[in-house]
Amino acid sequence: MVRQVLLIDDDDATCRAINHAVAGSKIALCTEHEPARGLARLRSQQVDALLLGINGTTSAGLEVLKKARDIAPTLPLIALTAEPTIASTIRAFRLGATDFLAKPLVSEEVISVLQRNPPHSRLLPAIRSEHELLREPSENGSLLPVFAGPRMNNLRDQAINLARCNTPLLVRGEIGVGKETILNWIHQLSDRCDHPFIKVYCDAIHESQLIDMLFGNSSHGLDDSRRLGYLEQAGSGTLLLHNVTSLPESIQLRLANIVEVGQFSPSCSSEKIAFRARIVATTTSRSKWRSDSTALSAGLQALFGGNLIDIPPLRDRVEHIRPLVHALNINTGHDLSLQSRWASLVFSKPALTRIQSHDWPGNVDELRNFIRRMYVFMERPTVEETDIDELLVPGQRSRNNKMLSIPIEGDYKMISQAIIAEAIQLARGNKSAAARSLGLHRKTLYRIMKDGGHRERN
Repeated sequence: MVRQVLLIDDDDATCRAINHAVAGSKIALCTEHEPARGLARLRSQQVDALLLGINGTTSAGLEVLKKARDIAPTLPLIALTAEPTIASTIRAFRLGATDFLAKPLVSEEVISVLQRNPPHSRLLPAIRSEHELLREPSENGSLLPVFAGPRMNNLRDQAINLARCNTPLLVRGEIGVGKETILNWIHQLSDRCDHPFIKVYCDAIHESQLIDMLFGNSSHGLDDSRRLGYLEQAGSGTLLLHNVTSLPESIQLRLANIVEVGQFSPSCSSEKIAFRARIVATTTSRSKWRSDSTALSAGLQALFGGNLIDIPPLRDRVEHIRPLVHALNINTGHDLSLQSRWASLVFSKPALTRIQSHDWPGNVDELRNFIRRMYVFMERPTVEETDIDELLVPGQRSRNNKMLSIPIEGDYKMISQAIIAEAIQLARGNKSAAARSLGLHRKTLYRIMKDGGHRERN
């Protein structure tokens, strides 16, 4: 049976990509560039699904989405956006979108999203009731997690389901895979989104300070004022415990008991305070529960139960890298718009292939930092494979733990020269060591020094 799909989008590249994706399938695609003509076609003919381009920075596309939902209340409606932010995506869901795709589109993802949104699905009422849970995020415009490929799409569906409940949640994955990003997104999708999202880095707090910082202290200060702990600061929001397995077992057991009874007492006090927040946590442990020093106590094991999200490392989801590069490119361009010469970089296909072939041991965080470095050191906005080879030095990592004092104001040339000067100084004049610390080839460092008229610091 041929499925009739209507596409409304004024972007020619998107329309060509979708036409290419559905070619040879049992999908008949009808394209309209103007929203008014698209809505008129939606009223006049039978359609099995609607692909609608929206602009994350304006309300025009969302208004068209609202009108389309009014015309066809049970129609699967997939939003297409080049700037998928939490704010715009949640608005789209609340107005009736059943799914979304981030641009640039991947052919396999187009087919996949249409397959999981069957015509007039029996699941649509359940999806609609889910939208009623979504609220405006407190931090407008936060970058949405990027989902591409079967594993990440399954993770996305799991996260949306977990946003509807209040049970404790554990997220596991290597450093840099995006554990906090996923948990923040779940918080923004939940009915707690108007309340605080408190982050606690458990392994960064000395054990002697943990109790007071978590639970508060009623006798803190000369004026007998009570110090509020993180549990109380979280209120009815979400309390994120980073590296929860680094907590002493006694504190883990105490937290499990607090969640069970719904109240706690600050240090040096018998006062009972209601605990209303949701506890979510992260761990880098590869096994679910362990019996060594990085273990979860029996209490927290029971507390988290089967509520576990496992985020794979970037090297195991290669299909995710290109969409990530696109999203990080846009985000970095916005962040560095005042310092950089261009709003975004343009990656050639060989350059993207080269990026995909790298292991990225630091995962998404390493990829993000790499793209930021490209904005600083690239001499043109077009990125070729040779540029990747220059900036990406395989197997070389800095052993210098000192921090660079990078200026936050000025043009790109001033920033790049300041970074290089600082790196050379920290390397005690050794330019090869400075290049390695920056993840550059030595010839790239020399070229940038020459172009900028670099003079070494005394």
